[in-house]
Amino acid sequence: PYWVFTTAVENYLPLAKKVSINTGIGLGLSDNEKPFTDNYYVGGYRYNLRTKQVPFVGLNNHELLQGNFLTGKLALQYEPISNLYLSALGNIIFVSDDITTFLDDILSWEEGTHYVGAGAGFTYKTPVGPISIFLGSRTDIWNPVWYTSIGFTF
Repeated sequence: PYWVFTTAVENYLPLAKKVSINTGIGLGLSDNEKPFTDNYYVGGYRYNLRTKQVPFVGLNNHELLQGNFLTGKLALQYEPISNLYLSALGNIIFVSDDITTFLDDILSWEEGTHYVGAGAGFTYKTPVGPISIFLGSRTDIWNPVWYTSIGFTF
């Protein structure tokens, strides 16, 4: 037996008729005795996510495999025409494999315990689902990552 706890909250706050701010936080905690397959897969953009995947712009899909995470994001979204959304975002994630040292890892701010990423792109909402193209990178190194997505995950 082991335990896993995951939660996430996302909010859109309108600033003007076609401009909004998107914020989000997420937390994933797990027992150190869990199977390897129940870790969190960190990286990728928000569409076409799989089970146990944590979106993070600046990392490739499933680039990190971690036991615990705390993440936050702030994005600005603009709708120049109907169903076309231009976005710019920044996100941060704190990670740790060991639940007993997770809080210490967050507070230490050491390399490998946190990542900061930023990106920009667009999403067009179609009847068959969103089409997205996004470019992101970590802020500590320039390592551009393209994210493309068509439709919904099923």
